Amino acid sequence: NMQWSDSLQNLGLDVVLYRRGRYILDLFGSVKPNAKEALNLTLDFKKTDLEILEPFAKEFISKLKGVASGKLSLQGSLLKPAVRGTLKVQNAQFRLNYLNTFYNLEGEVAFKPGEIDINNTILFDELTNPAIMQAKLFHDGFKNFFVRANADFYDFQFLNLP
Repeated sequence: NMQWSDSLQNLGLDVVLYRRGRYILDLFGSVKPNAKEALNLTLDFKKTDLEILEPFAKEFISKLKGVASGKLSLQGSLLKPAVRGTLKVQNAQFRLNYLNTFYNLEGEVAFKPGEIDINNTILFDELTNPAIMQAKLFHDGFKNFFVRANADFYDFQFLNLP
């Protein structure tokens, strides 16, 4: 359901998304296209396939799989939205492009304006060796990413060179 309000000069949204016949996401709130603070949206993830998020992080990751549940809010400008909230990630798999390595992950990912936090999350390499990881991905409107990470590990594959 989408409805334009002339008096408020905004687009009201209440959208339910299905993917492959399965309910995965609610998107609700409003967008004021001519306002400086144009976005006031909430995304409610319901075991949402993570691969729909890959285009937003393609600079860093690829072959993203798994599901996420939780809520994120998007507020602020159209060009630089502020994202807040937490997603619980299950059965996640991805390739870290820079290192050419594949990982599996379970845990929580917290979003704050300009950063994404992954704290005390267990990460497994392709050989199922575990690492306990804390990472922060800093960004400028989801561009120009910078990563700061710490991990406790033994015999863990970080780099896969040909």
